[in-house]
Amino acid sequence: MQIHSREILFFIEVARYQSFADAASNMNIPASTVSRRILELEGRVNHKLFYRSKYGVSLSEFGEKFLEASREVAFSLDNLRKLPDDAGKNEKVVIIEVLQSIAGLLINDFLPKFKRQHPDIVVDLRTLSLREQATTTAGNLRLQNSSFAHSVYQFIPFICSRKSFYIHPRLLDDYPSLLHPKDIDASMVPCISIRNGVIPKDSWLFQEEGKEHSITIKPSLIVDDAIKARDAVSRGVGLSWNYDVLMKELLEQGTAIELFDKCTSTPEFAFIAYERSKVLNKEEQAFISALCEHYQ
Repeated sequence: MQIHSREILFFIEVARYQSFADAASNMNIPASTVSRRILELEGRVNHKLFYRSKYGVSLSEFGEKFLEASREVAFSLDNLRKLPDDAGKNEKVVIIEVLQSIAGLLINDFLPKFKRQHPDIVVDLRTLSLREQATTTAGNLRLQNSSFAHSVYQFIPFICSRKSFYIHPRLLDDYPSLLHPKDIDASMVPCISIRNGVIPKDSWLFQEEGKEHSITIKPSLIVDDAIKARDAVSRGVGLSWNYDVLMKELLEQGTAIELFDKCTSTPEFAFIAYERSKVLNKEEQAFISALCEHYQ
């Protein structure tokens, strides 16, 4: 049985997009070509690889097994193509698309340790906005604070953080009535919202007596990531609903305090995301393993 490498690559792309048309568009070739080559491949292996419907395609049971083997073949082909470029090079690069707030955490906490453990791996961080985390990953690893139901992507949680209310001690002295989250609006304390775009109001969450509650605030300052909100708190600009892993240093320095002891902060997760069809190289596997071990 002779199988061409190009057919393997076509098969992986169709499995990735669950569509002949979308796979063809990504490869910039006619959809009819992709469909024909997949039919030829199914003839060579004597098994149906996809179930076809008007909504797209899905892998058959044999197709699932064939995909695993195809990824190994694709990985080997990719390594062969890279051999001339890698000759004489000791460093490997891992590209990570990451939210700015998570990037700040990695730079200050995780990456120094990772660099000591893997001095030959260079981590290339490329920051994302909140909106961009819902776009396609371009084949790279991505670190983000949300997951969404999509069969194309794999999500691995690596941080369980908490969001709570933080303020500079000096600013708190000016608002002694702040005893409960529901006091925020009436107290007129300036609030820092982490959002993209200008919005008139924001919703913050907290838990009390086993129930989750929401309050509506009118922000005095809007920033596009949690790092900027943290820095604003340290300057006494306002109250922030922010992540404990980011605020830890300010708490130790005494430039921020956590409010409302009787209210439980809400849990927040960060995820490693990548396309299911992606074949992780050794450097990416090392990064994921080290990241999960560090924070879990």
